[in-house]
Amino acid sequence: MTEFKIDDIVQRRFHDLLMLSKCCQNPQIREEIVSAFRFSEKAYGNIKRKSGKPYIIHPISVAIIAVKRMGLDSKEVIISAFCHDVVEDTDYTIEDIEKLFGKEVSYLVNGLTKIENKNETLSTLQLKTFKHILSTLPIDYRVVMLKIADRLNNMQTMDVMSQGSQQRNSAETLYIYAPLAHRLGFYNIKKELENLGLKYHNPKKYIKLKVLAEEKKKEILPVFKEFRNYIKHKLKKYEIRATVLLRSKSLYSTQQKSLEKNISFNKLYNQYSFRIIFRNKNPYTERQLSYMIYASITEKYRPRTDKIRDWISIPRANDFEGLIAPVILCNGKLTEIQILSERMHEISVKGFAAVKNYNKESTSQIKVWIDRIQSQLNSNTKSAVQFLEDFRLNLFSSDIYAFTPKSDFRVLPIYSTILDFAFEIHSELGYKCMGAIINNTDQVDMSFHVKNGDIIEIITSDLVEPDIAWLDIVRTGKAKRYIEEYFKKQRSKNIIKGEEILKIIFEELQIIPEKQLKQKEKIQKDLNLKKASDVYETIGKGKIIKEDIIRIINSSIGRLIEYAKIISSINLKRNDTNNIADKSYVVLNKETELETELADCCRPIPGDKIMAFKDDDKIVVHRDHCFNALEMISTMNNLQVHVEWSSDNVSSFVISLRISGVDRGGLIFDITNLIFNELHVNMKSINFSVKDAIYEGIIKLYFQHINDLNLLIKKLRKIHGVQKVERIKNDFNDL
Repeated sequence: MTEFKIDDIVQRRFHDLLMLSKCCQNPQIREEIVSAFRFSEKAYGNIKRKSGKPYIIHPISVAIIAVKRMGLDSKEVIISAFCHDVVEDTDYTIEDIEKLFGKEVSYLVNGLTKIENKNETLSTLQLKTFKHILSTLPIDYRVVMLKIADRLNNMQTMDVMSQGSQQRNSAETLYIYAPLAHRLGFYNIKKELENLGLKYHNPKKYIKLKVLAEEKKKEILPVFKEFRNYIKHKLKKYEIRATVLLRSKSLYSTQQKSLEKNISFNKLYNQYSFRIIFRNKNPYTERQLSYMIYASITEKYRPRTDKIRDWISIPRANDFEGLIAPVILCNGKLTEIQILSERMHEISVKGFAAVKNYNKESTSQIKVWIDRIQSQLNSNTKSAVQFLEDFRLNLFSSDIYAFTPKSDFRVLPIYSTILDFAFEIHSELGYKCMGAIINNTDQVDMSFHVKNGDIIEIITSDLVEPDIAWLDIVRTGKAKRYIEEYFKKQRSKNIIKGEEILKIIFEELQIIPEKQLKQKEKIQKDLNLKKASDVYETIGKGKIIKEDIIRIINSSIGRLIEYAKIISSINLKRNDTNNIADKSYVVLNKETELETELADCCRPIPGDKIMAFKDDDKIVVHRDHCFNALEMISTMNNLQVHVEWSSDNVSSFVISLRISGVDRGGLIFDITNLIFNELHVNMKSINFSVKDAIYEGIIKLYFQHINDLNLLIKKLRKIHGVQKVERIKNDFNDL
């Protein structure tokens, strides 16, 4: 290899890459990679990163992540990593890249190059760029993986960036890139992205959780060592070779789980887990060996059979396989045990790249998901913002497996409904869905949330017609698309029908064509409609009859006030009718005097940490960990405004709590007595149901501050028979 002079740091990093890459052991490929490196180094020239280091350090680091952590060890990937910012930051073009390195590299580089348009905002361009990157996924998955590697290295070097850049990039990372890495099976990368995202999004929370995690690790380490010694000794008798690892969840993931379950960090049983990785050359015996290892564990440790998850029989949507078996260890605490073969472990670390290596692409759940993305890209005519929203609905389809009566299964996002399941099977089944029979016993309506393992028989009726309100019921992008397509087709039909009806009316009134346009405008204005096509649609739907149209045309005033009210109310968004809280609860900075509104998605109350965004003629306030707020920071960072709670707030806010546990006599009295007589909290409503001695209740209460809510939750948990208390994030029953 020819000698070349470069900075010492650069030389060391490049040498690390050459040593890591197996493809670089081929002398010819090695020389091509060296040549590509020289080109990119020269192209970037004297460009430096914010840290002051040569820019070329970043492309080398992206290549190392792709090779070492993603298993993308090829000449094309390494050269593309070197050149991924060349077109964006220098005078070179995609055509130049193709001439130098071929079509494959130019395609990868083009997929990673940001879209530029001086007439559009930064946030819109970011969304369009992301959609552009995703469009390559069905064609060449490596573009998205390189983008994740690029984002990881950018987050690793984020400390030198401005606070605004840190906030925007961390929110975008938590909102899109970490979930995407998880969806593609790169667990370790997802974990690092989440930790870095939390570090820059909420530094104080990050430091606090890091300290708690270290304390918990010190506590569990002796127990782990004892478990490892026991299981290795036990498996040695069966001549099973295994490695036992101590693994931890990301701090961000732990925080989200803590918030979701409304329990403290220390009470989460799977913050740390023990992973057993066993050697096995025959994939057909992996499940048997996994259960044999599980049986060996339960000889000493008490299992929790209700929490076992067999992801070997049916892999998760990101192709994760393994037997997850929580057990109670010698310290008396529940701990998650993960039992995986070496093959399963490699897939859990290297994701989709490893799946392809094991020739599982034809049955891969990721492949099914990519096909859905392809369908979404082909049929979607919406804005980049709407595309991203639909994409995210599909991003989390990982935890629910529901079955048809014939035992066919479908993978759905958590909180999916019966209607989602119906559309997942077939569009016509969705259009005629009126409910379902669950597990051959219970009849439920279409808004019922599907649970893992449910057997669902859809009930249909020819009398059912889709309603626009269905869009608020479904969660999957597929179901939303079918519903939107239905109404798009219905609108077209109604427009054609309305146009024909109006033509007949004009003929009956002998209105000549030259004057028909003026009469259409008169009808449009009278009914307070935005477009001429809305006139035809309204008539086609039968919302206004022939006699009323004639009355409008013949009227000198030309106003049917009641009809105008009916028509204009169709598109009005429902507002929160809870007027107990006035508009003084939030104090804005002095840059605006717009009206404030609390977001329905997270329902903040005084004491919650909050952030806010301009939304047309108002300011919408979110809790700081709300996922929608993260989305807005990553896509509309320029619309963020500073807000804080008023110190003299006297307003009350409705908060819903879900309480569950084992039923007993006098339980409801104890709960209501605590609420009314001890804590003097006002109640709006209470609703409890009991099945097989297990109860669940929803209580709606008025609070003025988060401290009052936290005190009530703490005391409720101490009541005998109360096992779980959680704050409901998305409760729209008060709308």
